[in-house]
Order: sequence, then structure tokens, then C-alpha cells
Amino acid sequence: MGFEVPPVEKQPSAGAFAIGKGNSALLRRIDACLDELVGSDWHRRMMARYGFSDSDIDRIV
Repeated sequence: MGFEVPPVEKQPSAGAFAIGKGNSALLRRIDACLDELVGSDWHRRMMARYGFSDSDIDRIV
């Protein structure tokens, strides 16, 4: 389902997403997926390409 964003509102950055405040099931699922991803070996290798170290990632895990 898509919707129009009025021109007066700032467009989201690439890769951004939003979850409706009332959709707690979707929020819990996304949080669970992020918990699995952030800090994983794949995530660390990907972020290293952009100059982030393991210690940088450890601060958010």
C-alpha cells in the first residue's frame, strides 16, 4: 500500500522505512530481525567497507 507524501514534508532518506504506531506486531517482528542482523558477521563485514570498526558496532549491539 502506498501513499502520497505532501511536497512540504521531507522525503525519507534512501533505505528509510516507517511503521504505523498501532502496528505493534510488525514492530516486534522488525525488531527481532534487526536483533539478528546488527552485530552479525555479515553486518560487521559490510560496515567495515564504510570504515566502521568492530568497536563502533559493539557500542550499538
